[in-house]
Amino acid sequence: MKKRIALYLLVTIIGFSIKAFSQTPDSLVLKNGQTLVGSFLGWRNDDVSFYIIDAGVITVDYQKVSMIQANSGKYRVETSVRKVFYGKLTCEKPGEFVFIENGNPVSIPFKYMEIITPYKKGGSTDGYIGLGYDYAQSNDFGLFNINGGLSHGSRRWVVQGGVNSSIVYTKADGLERNREYGRLRADRIINPHWQFSMRYIYQRSRELGLAHRHLVGTGFIMNAIRKPNFHLDVSSGLAGMVERTFDDQSYSRVEIPVLLNMIIYNLGSSNLSLNHKQTLFIGMGSNKRIRH
Repeated sequence: MKKRIALYLLVTIIGFSIKAFSQTPDSLVLKNGQTLVGSFLGWRNDDVSFYIIDAGVITVDYQKVSMIQANSGKYRVETSVRKVFYGKLTCEKPGEFVFIENGNPVSIPFKYMEIITPYKKGGSTDGYIGLGYDYAQSNDFGLFNINGGLSHGSRRWVVQGGVNSSIVYTKADGLERNREYGRLRADRIINPHWQFSMRYIYQRSRELGLAHRHLVGTGFIMNAIRKPNFHLDVSSGLAGMVERTFDDQSYSRVEIPVLLNMIIYNLGSSNLSLNHKQTLFIGMGSNKRIRH
């Protein structure tokens, strides 16, 4: 009996060992000649994330990278020249990837890479959560913040949702809900230039006198400009809005939203980025108004 157990354990260990050695690890070759072995985690803007068993997760500027060999799976690749690829990362020359498009190989230099994330059948999901507190001694003001969100991306769909809530504390009134904001967004990718978008927004704000505001809208997003260091998106459509104030006044209207989103990467010679958004709502019908 003991011999059978020992034989079973030996076979199991050999099986796991063969499986482990059969999976070739990823490699990151730097321009200084150093080769790092581990797991490639992704690429965002100029930062390459790589996991090393003995050192953990490290972040390397892409300009220091010569080649990346990712053998552990498939990836979704978005470039700054409106190209999206799905597949393995293949480096045949330093500083560029080779992808297959319509059966033909296409070479894309590293400088045009924007986002690379692991791709699984059915898409991938990411999330975040944050907590914060601000205090101003001048008026005994305390502000608690909590925010979080989830996003899911596939070949044709990007779904994002998030909430933000603030609670004010003062010695006179104690704890009081100050403002809340929630959003749900689903984008259907038509081509590299256009997306169809659907959105729901909930808002509550003491400063604005809003007890609640619900907005549902749909429209199109145009990727107007795509440069390695500059993005400009313009979107518009039609939205319906219902709101109630704290003094029990209700409003409903149909609006035309115009949204502008501008992102500048690598501001100057640094790794800083600037993200600027502008939103304009133009009311329709007899109850017209403009919100900005």
